[in-house]
Amino acid sequence: MSLESKSLLDLPNELITHILAFLDEPSLLRSKLICRSISTLIEASILLKYNIELYASNLIDNPDSSLAKSVRLRLLHAHRRAWTQGFCATTTEIPLAIGGVGSPLPLRAWELTGSTFGLSGDHNIRFVQLPSGVRGIEQFEWGFEGFNFRIRDFATDRSQDLLVMIERETLILGSQDFIHIHLRSLSTGLRHPHAQEAIITHRICVLDADPDWYAVHIYGSRIAVMVQAVEASESHPSLGYWISELGVWDWNSGVSETVLTGPIRAFSFLTEHLMLLGMCWLHSVDPQEESDIITLDVVDINKMPLFLKVPETLSTSSTRWSRDWWSFQLPSLAKQANALRPCLSIRSEYSPASFAYCKDVPFTTSSADRLYVVTIANILPYQDLVLFVRLSSILSLVGHSPIAPHTFPWAEWGPLHTRMVPGVFSDTWFCYVHGLKVVVPAKDPSIVEVWDFNQHAIRRNSHTPQRSGGNFQTKYITYPVNCNHMVLGFRLFEHDVITSLPYSLSTFRNPDPSHESQDFMISGDSLIVVLDDDDKLIVASF
Repeated sequence: MSLESKSLLDLPNELITHILAFLDEPSLLRSKLICRSISTLIEASILLKYNIELYASNLIDNPDSSLAKSVRLRLLHAHRRAWTQGFCATTTEIPLAIGGVGSPLPLRAWELTGSTFGLSGDHNIRFVQLPSGVRGIEQFEWGFEGFNFRIRDFATDRSQDLLVMIERETLILGSQDFIHIHLRSLSTGLRHPHAQEAIITHRICVLDADPDWYAVHIYGSRIAVMVQAVEASESHPSLGYWISELGVWDWNSGVSETVLTGPIRAFSFLTEHLMLLGMCWLHSVDPQEESDIITLDVVDINKMPLFLKVPETLSTSSTRWSRDWWSFQLPSLAKQANALRPCLSIRSEYSPASFAYCKDVPFTTSSADRLYVVTIANILPYQDLVLFVRLSSILSLVGHSPIAPHTFPWAEWGPLHTRMVPGVFSDTWFCYVHGLKVVVPAKDPSIVEVWDFNQHAIRRNSHTPQRSGGNFQTKYITYPVNCNHMVLGFRLFEHDVITSLPYSLSTFRNPDPSHESQDFMISGDSLIVVLDDDDKLIVASF
């Protein structure tokens, strides 16, 4: 046989498998369709099957784990079965309290990042590592007390051993407000060794009222802090208006990179240099018009000036300041539905892989694609709307329109790339999203729902028989829905709003259905029930 007539299949099977191992997972899946021989080789390789299953489960491998690939694959199958075929859980209780037994201190804030749950009081902070039997993680606790400042909010990044705490200080009889950003080691509570400045101090520039709300996020070398307060609107004096100030710093150097002020209601990092902003603009065409314009805007931090005041109203002249922004329009609310001035929140969880606390953990959730949950509240009394969109969709749309400014009308991106449903979440404190999954309260208090927006898993499993048994059931929602329904005799939007992003819906037994007042959180291995009346969490993990 001549050299020119030889094919890949003429090579030894071991060499073919070695070549296939260099492919990424989507290419590997496509390779299975080439011929039966290639598909058989892939199915016979534990390494290739493990990589494919990681991709299908939105997980990434721990390259330093000493566990054999066959063991990791077995654990991965157990992990997937827990989420897709039934939640076999052990339950533990965590008190929502700071301080010693019998002497609890006031709880000021909490946060769930990855599988680490943190609680803070005025001067103390406590952390709990949630357990996982499948991944070999034991529950343990640590904390720090006696800080000489009051903690307003905090954030953590375990991959960088970083704890960020926010302090507010008022000077000169209330005429000057400052925030102090304390950079500490998450493991020791001491000054972080990679921070050139132990404390970053920022004077709040535009708020006349005391800040009512704080938010802090970490992404790589950047931290972002937003403060908000209610002020009178210049164009609508009768309406209270949330004014915001959002600052971004390089936490290693302590250098301020940009400060944005204006009608920013919510924010979240997309990447280290791209940020998603929830904007709520006042209508500027008709002074009597009270309808707001809601957009999701993507801003490139690297191209922002050191200070930028965003106008309160949106008009054609506003493009002067938005030259480095991409704007995703949301559907226009009906005037009657917009009377209460909508509020926005954005929830996503960026939890970079960290295996330092347990070196033999086989895998963890990938942050390459994540779910963003946008809640639009106060549309009508007791009526909110929730929009789900994936990081990969936003980045793909921005990547295909690299020149800013660029506006994406709702019809060009919303119907295909999002799913909108009536409001199901009660408070932005609750960390109800992890990776591509979100936990949703069900109408039946004995069960809880988990929605998974992992598109590859949906394509792979949606043609198989839907599973059910006991309180567990999985079904695949792939059909479009119209969100423009009637509430109190009013339509929510000016026109029909169709969304169609597929997701799987799995129901699980509620770990404690006896309490009426419940909220839920989710991690990579756990469902968490928040019992406000008993001041505790119930963690159901596997």
